[in-house]
Amino acid sequence: SEVFSSLAIGPAGRVWIAGQTRSPDFPTTENAFNRSASGSDDLFVTLFTVYSAPDPPVNLSAIESVEQNVILLWEEPEYDGNSDVTIYRAYRHTTGGDFDIALGETTHEYFVDTSALPDITYYYIVTAVNIYGGSFVSNEVNITMVTPTYRPGAPQNLSATVEDDHVYLNWSAPINDGGSLVSVYHVYRRAFNDSYSELASMASTFFNDSTATEGVLYYYHVTAENAVGKSEASAEVTAKIPDTTQPTINHPWDISYTEGDLGHSITWTPADTNP
Repeated sequence: SEVFSSLAIGPAGRVWIAGQTRSPDFPTTENAFNRSASGSDDLFVTLFTVYSAPDPPVNLSAIESVEQNVILLWEEPEYDGNSDVTIYRAYRHTTGGDFDIALGETTHEYFVDTSALPDITYYYIVTAVNIYGGSFVSNEVNITMVTPTYRPGAPQNLSATVEDDHVYLNWSAPINDGGSLVSVYHVYRRAFNDSYSELASMASTFFNDSTATEGVLYYYHVTAENAVGKSEASAEVTAKIPDTTQPTINHPWDISYTEGDLGHSITWTPADTNP
């Protein structure tokens, strides 16, 4: 028979049992030792290693990446159940405390959630798993990603047509509005060798330039503006209203005719000709 006089629990799942036995074949581990005492009893101290599921991961945190993904970070469990952690499971929900389906698994102390959407609050927990089972859940964290906004892209497909002594401009909205609606477009114009100056601004994607002068070649481009700022300029186009002014020709004047013995002569005063 055996008498267990004391039991001690140590760190990392180790248990010490001390007592005495009269059995010559009392099972002990290789870490136990026996010694004879007076009489027929043996004193013993036996060390047992307890194997179990690990403790939860610690210090879970969530951050937003520049690619607008949620990155979960944590530290390994303080106690792994004397068996290496094989995987971590990440859980996500839009309601705190309700985690039924795992979002994904990883062998690292981080997880990237690429399916999270902006302007939604997500809650996360993580568990650790070894060959003996899964841990309790880690601390819970939550994060709400905000839709980023940038300056819009340049307006597209700018065109210029001339009709009825006007230059008609048309264009398409930017491919990317920068996450903020385009509120106004700015039209710029210049003549040859001049600098661009703003001609007009409007919310529509067309403009009628009624101030263009006949016979002058004009260059145009357009920018888009949202709540963040103005875009780069669109592609440049040109337009010219044909000059319909009739030329004025001034004839020579003060014409005189003289007869002489050696012949005749005609003289005049020249005049400028305006094309």
